[in-house]
Amino acid sequence: MDWVEDVRVFCEFLSLDEVSLIGFSAGGPYALACAKAIPERLDKVAVVSGALPIHDPVFRKKLSPILFMNYFFKCIIEC
Repeated sequence: MDWVEDVRVFCEFLSLDEVSLIGFSAGGPYALACAKAIPERLDKVAVVSGALPIHDPVFRKKLSPILFMNYFFKCIIEC
């Protein structure tokens, strides 16, 4: 899935010249990717409680085991 291209096509389909994006939690990287790739389409971009992808092995190695378990159990409970 190419998130930036999806946003670009969506804007074109709805004839939107500019939009504002909010990336919440794991959506933060997607909002920032759009900000970098299609700044001409964006009026504002916000990231709220941005999180790195927990499945990324580099990030996971740096995360303390206690924080990882808290995140893991939270995902199980909410899903």
